[in-house]
Amino acid sequence: MMEIRKLTENDAEALWRLRLQALETDPVSFAESPEELKRTKAKDYAARLLSGGAENFVIGAFDGGELVGMTGFYRDGLLKRRHIGHIWGVFVSPSARGKGAGRGMLAEAIESAKAVPGIRCIRLMVVVTQVAARHLYQEAGFRAFGIEPRSLKIGERYVDENHMTLEFEDLPD
Repeated sequence: MMEIRKLTENDAEALWRLRLQALETDPVSFAESPEELKRTKAKDYAARLLSGGAENFVIGAFDGGELVGMTGFYRDGLLKRRHIGHIWGVFVSPSARGKGAGRGMLAEAIESAKAVPGIRCIRLMVVVTQVAARHLYQEAGFRAFGIEPRSLKIGERYVDENHMTLEFEDLPD
C-alpha cells in the first residue's frame, strides 16, 4: 500500500536522490539536467520544503517507507497570475509504476491546491511522447490547450511539450 503525503524537510535527502534518478532515467521529461541538479544540495531542498507552506509543496509516494514518487506544486508569484498553480517534476520510479502512485499524488496535489485561497486553475507541461502521463492528466480533468514546439533540447534532439490546464470554475472566491 502506497503512502501519499506532503514532504517535509526531513524528506529532503530522499527527494534529492529521487529527483536525480528522474533526471538520469528519463531526461526527455524534465527541463533540468542532472548536472544542474548536482549544483544543489539536499539542504537546499530542505530549506525549500520548510518554507513552501500551502502555496509551494511536494507530494511524495512511499512504498515500504521508501520515497518512490514525487509531484511538485507552486503558486505563480506574479500578482496578475496568483490564480494559477503549476504542477512540476512528476515522477514515479520505474519499479513502482502501475501501483497507483502517480494517480494518488496527483489527486493529493489537486486537493491541496484547491484549498489555497484564490487558485482557479492548475497548469502543467508534459512531453508529447509521454502518452501514459498525458492519459493520467486527462483522467484527472486536465485538457490540452497548446503545444510548445522544440520546448526542450536534449543533445541534438528537440522535444515538443503539451500545455495542459485544469480549471476550477466551481470554487467560490
